[in-house]
Amino acid sequence: MPELKTAIVGTKFRGADAVKALANATRGARITLKAEPDNEHDPNATACYLGDCHIGYIPRGQNEALSTALRSGKTCDAEITLEGIVYKGEVKAAPKVWIIWGPVPDIGPNQNDGPADFREDT
Repeated sequence: MPELKTAIVGTKFRGADAVKALANATRGARITLKAEPDNEHDPNATACYLGDCHIGYIPRGQNEALSTALRSGKTCDAEITLEGIVYKGEVKAAPKVWIIWGPVPDIGPNQNDGPADFREDT
């Protein structure tokens, strides 16, 4: 099953609601992904939503295969594996996400947060 380990970028350009949603996001939160083929800046743009709030994008250069999969109707699941850092209303560190083309196994609380090489527990 293809997977992508990356960050969510551009939250500061999404406004105060996006920054607030990111500040409240926790490890394991599910992210909804939507292809934006009509995006004027990047035809492979892949938007990230936390609930109904658009919180950012998958970085350019890492989004082509994911965007193609979404546009072809494939199921792509994503979850936050490392929370972002928001300080005084500014994003200081982008959250990390793990994306799989297909269902993410429900591993339950207090277990592995994704592939061991992507966890940042230290």
